[in-house]
Amino acid sequence: MAGGAGGSTDSGGIGDPVRRVEDARLLTGQGEYSDDYNQPGQAYAAVARSDHAHARILTIDVDAAVAMPGVLTVLTGADYRADGLRPLIAQGNPTDVALKNRDGSPIQYPPIDLLAMDKVRRVGEAVALIVAESPVQARDAAEHIHVDYDPLPAVSEPIAALASDAPRLWDDAANNLCVDDQKGDVEAVAAAFASAAHVTRLDVVNNRVTGVPMEPRAAVGDYDSESGEYFLYAGGQGVNRFQRELSAAFDAPMDDIRVVSRDVGGGYGTRNSLYPEFALVVWAAKRLGRPVKWTGSRAEMALGDYAGRDLITRAELALDSNGNFLAMRTENIGNLGTHALSFVPISRGPTVTTGLYDIPLADVVTKGVWTNTTPVTAYRGAGRPEAIFTLERIIDLAASEMGIDRIELRRRNLIADAALPYTNALGVTYDSGKFQLSQDMAVDLSDWDGVPARKANAVARGRLLGVGLANYVETSTGWPLERAVMHVLPEGRLDMVIGAQSSGQGHETTFRQIGAKFLGVPFECVDYRYGDTTFVKDGSGSHSARTMRVGGHLFSQTRDEIIERGKAIAAHVLECAVEDVQFAEGNFSVSGADLGIGLFDVARAAEERTDLPADLQGPLRAVARIDKPMPAYPNGCHVVEVEIDPDTGAVAITRYAAVDDVGTVVNPMIVDGQVHGGIAQGVGQALWEEVAYDPATGQLLTGSFMDYVIPRADQFPSFAVGHNEVPTPTNLMGAKGGGEGGTTPAPAAVVNAIVDALSEYGVTHLQMPVTPEKIWRAIHRA
Repeated sequence: MAGGAGGSTDSGGIGDPVRRVEDARLLTGQGEYSDDYNQPGQAYAAVARSDHAHARILTIDVDAAVAMPGVLTVLTGADYRADGLRPLIAQGNPTDVALKNRDGSPIQYPPIDLLAMDKVRRVGEAVALIVAESPVQARDAAEHIHVDYDPLPAVSEPIAALASDAPRLWDDAANNLCVDDQKGDVEAVAAAFASAAHVTRLDVVNNRVTGVPMEPRAAVGDYDSESGEYFLYAGGQGVNRFQRELSAAFDAPMDDIRVVSRDVGGGYGTRNSLYPEFALVVWAAKRLGRPVKWTGSRAEMALGDYAGRDLITRAELALDSNGNFLAMRTENIGNLGTHALSFVPISRGPTVTTGLYDIPLADVVTKGVWTNTTPVTAYRGAGRPEAIFTLERIIDLAASEMGIDRIELRRRNLIADAALPYTNALGVTYDSGKFQLSQDMAVDLSDWDGVPARKANAVARGRLLGVGLANYVETSTGWPLERAVMHVLPEGRLDMVIGAQSSGQGHETTFRQIGAKFLGVPFECVDYRYGDTTFVKDGSGSHSARTMRVGGHLFSQTRDEIIERGKAIAAHVLECAVEDVQFAEGNFSVSGADLGIGLFDVARAAEERTDLPADLQGPLRAVARIDKPMPAYPNGCHVVEVEIDPDTGAVAITRYAAVDDVGTVVNPMIVDGQVHGGIAQGVGQALWEEVAYDPATGQLLTGSFMDYVIPRADQFPSFAVGHNEVPTPTNLMGAKGGGEGGTTPAPAAVVNAIVDALSEYGVTHLQMPVTPEKIWRAIHRA
């Protein structure tokens, strides 16, 4: 068939482990990250930051800085206010699981000012922007900004911040309690606990961590006075979100805001937000009439990158005499930092309080507290790892207390396949999955039966061996708004555009696989474009494991529209009835006849033939959009084996087995990579990572990699990864999401393994990060 798509093979299709096409560019230094971008004639910005955690600003003296060589301007909050600009938007109370104050009072969302106005509330908060001819001149001038502060007491811990005499962050608030929510059936849960044969209690701390993307934040801002267009080049997790937030801050139409992100060196939720520095360079560029660039240092990232986790939980699990779960009760106190930036962690986490288990009742209290620390955002998993950690730890503890095998206790209580769809005690409906099968697969993959022999071998070598297991469920939701465009070009190309933004996930490969499979065109004929609001007209970026779930669904719709219209065009060209036209492997053919036409020839006919009906003429292009939630529930089971040196407390992970149900797997190699990275981040929280503040002063104690410990590749074994692939019926792709699953169960599985190894010393729990010192002290206390 002349002019056809050339047919497709299995290579490059859905389910194939296609090598990432973007890697050749990135590994040879051809990527374009934020700091790689420059514009002719650009000036350079630096930020003067507060060295106090809490203080009133009396005066800001910029005269010495203005007089420094090369300085073009120095801007403060007073200038921003004088220009009539607005604070940034607090993104965070998801409508489908919104938090509400129990007393009915409204929730307060403090303004996110680009530069501190009257008060600083954390160390590192921006107080002035300096723009100069060179980066060195800007940084030197920043050292000459003199701020006269009236220091105030600071509070960095949420429990302390709730005290009646605690320093108050916001003068117009009665205290530091931002939100106080309750969900579930209080009375029914109380009755279940009163009648329970056994109650297990556990206090858990989910330590504060940060994403630490390999690429520090950087941005270039510009403004075209003739067209009125604002321009921002900055790495992030979605250009449309940045566009919307800049539009609100500058009170400018969306069409006047252009945002570009090309290659992004890591996201993890840390890069979701429009940071103040991004808006500052755009504002400064407009005032100066020339582009302005800012590149942050690693120390500035430690001070200013939005954090994750930081949740204190008091949990109780009620069981009957046979070990059946009756009810779960938790009180969660989340450290929000200085602002109500995002409620996603503390609102989504409670929805999976009962995990994959048939726990009929739950009572969940959630409090969000302001402190003099960096704001907390939706870090990879966002609330679900915290909830799963609490649940899987308390199940292990209950098993120990009741003398029931850990695996057996879980097996008795896992939701049965026949019970699906299943609505949990918090009103979330799991649509699909085989939860018992995932646990069985993970146990087999880990060689659980071989643990006794390996324990004996470890003892002979002077080591302690432990094994831990954790089942998990995710709620993949995210912002619902997304738009996808699919365009068949006569010259033999398929163009695909979506608002997703890759920060290392391999989108340039997986979306090409989808295009190739959906329309039967060669993989190398598919173009995928993203990261520029010039052609990405709407969307919500990549977060909450949403990209393949939402993107695959929308591109399924565009495929169907293109094929339907293509059949009508082919029928006119081939002079046959539409119902006789079939489509397969990039070609339209006529049933029972040796007639056909290729997809790209159909696209050419649509653009060139004037004898077609008017509704069939024009580019063979389809647009699909969604603006309603379309959740899915990735799930699985992870098993970890550790060895501990009792003389030092050092932990070595010797085995790690993971079985995940991410729904339809487009590229198993890429999904495995996502699982590997997620595991590393989860293990990092369990063993090493912690953002720490001096409780007396609010000063950051982990401002460099000398103090903030991130995982290294040589600290992990080779992962054994399996897939229990159960497509979800909630979207046309069947995808559930694979970006966060590794992170969610890893902390619980690791700590369960450590506690198992230390069980002979009477250890029942250790708070994360479980450092060698904590282990050594636990052993010696015994």
